[in-house]
Amino acid sequence: MKTSILFLLCVLLTLQSCLKDDIGNSNQDVFQFIWDDMDQKYGGFAARGIDWDAAYRTYSPMAAAAETELDLFDACAEMIDILDDQHVFIYSNNLDTGFASGKKGDEVIAELGFDASVVTRNYVEVIDSIVVEDESFLYGTVSNDNIGYIYIPNFGFEDVRWFEEIDDILFQLKDTEGLILDLRNNGGGSPIIDRYLASRFVLEEKFVFSIQTRNGPERTDFDDPIQYFARQEGANPYTKSTVLLINHSTVSAGEEFALFLETQPHVTVVGDTTSNAFATETFVRLLPNSWELGFPAQLYLYPDGSSPEGVGIIPDIYLRNDTLDIQNGIDRVLEKGIDLL
Repeated sequence: MKTSILFLLCVLLTLQSCLKDDIGNSNQDVFQFIWDDMDQKYGGFAARGIDWDAAYRTYSPMAAAAETELDLFDACAEMIDILDDQHVFIYSNNLDTGFASGKKGDEVIAELGFDASVVTRNYVEVIDSIVVEDESFLYGTVSNDNIGYIYIPNFGFEDVRWFEEIDDILFQLKDTEGLILDLRNNGGGSPIIDRYLASRFVLEEKFVFSIQTRNGPERTDFDDPIQYFARQEGANPYTKSTVLLINHSTVSAGEEFALFLETQPHVTVVGDTTSNAFATETFVRLLPNSWELGFPAQLYLYPDGSSPEGVGIIPDIYLRNDTLDIQNGIDRVLEKGIDLL
């Protein structure tokens, strides 16, 4: 689910998509184009501590020695995987194979540490749910407690403007003593939607982050930063004690949502560090060998100039579920959130 949302987002938020017909089809031609294009446009090298020149020296010989398209694909996939950025991807139409950087062991383990059905069976009395990108956005109250619960599986696009239901939902939960916002395994989606929803949980206006976009061939070439603020909006904002649950499969727009709320004095963030894939506006290239290459040109920055890229959102209280717990119907992260309220 996560990968499909990220790929969809790359398409929907494309800054530039073009056919590169001025390069050859040799292994070295394809590898060189991928390396050069990212070298001149990718925004996250410094924030992620990546030596891109060293990557060339390591992976160029592997690409040159590739005997099949799959061998070449694997060499290029290994190279982009060092970025640990799920918004960087390659896709081969010939092989019908795609690869997103950073989606590997730790993300897979994190996904297994959460199951929404465990929540609904054992912890929460559901009031209603809405299908969004084949997953269920749902809300209700914690069983035997006056605590609200909202699970947001993604910030995806749908024909129905599901996110506009939030004001009515918060009116239904207005008499609860506290709220749990669950973003575990949130696969990302639209920044427009995550910002719309986040504004309903803002107590204090805060300068949260800025975004710069790569605008030149040097790795330090960026335009002036655009600042983003947490501001309260909506008819029924919820500003009582709130616990935000995250894990290492909280990605992209899910992470941006957490950026807004981690600044708020009434919000406690519980769980695991998020995936660290923030920048979303993506270049998508179609190469002559029928490969697609996508990567972001943006860089997210905290007000102090540091970046969450390559780090993720760090929770106030670090806690992970064991997969055996989930198999036994136990969600210790959710239980911690309930205890805090």
